[in-house]
Amino acid sequence: MVPKPAKECSRCGGTGQARHARPVLGFLCEACWGSGWEEARWGFWPQSILLVEDDQAIRQLVSRVLRENGHTVWVASSGCEAITILKSTTPDILITDLVMPEMEGLELIRILLKTKPGLKVVAISGAFDGLFLKAAKLFGVEATLNKPFSPDQLLEVVARVSSMD
Repeated sequence: MVPKPAKECSRCGGTGQARHARPVLGFLCEACWGSGWEEARWGFWPQSILLVEDDQAIRQLVSRVLRENGHTVWVASSGCEAITILKSTTPDILITDLVMPEMEGLELIRILLKTKPGLKVVAISGAFDGLFLKAAKLFGVEATLNKPFSPDQLLEVVARVSSMD
């Protein structure tokens, strides 16, 4: 296996375990990540995110990537479970799959945009050649991601959506 090249910290130039701060803005080493510099400089604030995904492997991967990048994440495996979670929490962003058993993502989005009008929504799907993603845009979601997507693409969309007013 070929080792990945070291990433240089955008603040101090060091390469010691640099990790993504915001995909379009560069990397920070562990020391700079914890200093609060990134939040002050770029206006980045960790988001609270509700992830709705019926595929366990995707759900675990996406939630891990988001948590490792400072976000608070609630997970649900269905639309019905998401509605239950939303009775006791108020996330900044909803990331939902569109093709799920019990309740389709489009139905979940329709319900939530009526009951929680300020909720920002990201729709994800790999089904039907993106037709459901086009429908989600018509419903008024802030962004869509076509599966499969990379962690960098996910973080870029979350950063973009979180900066929307």
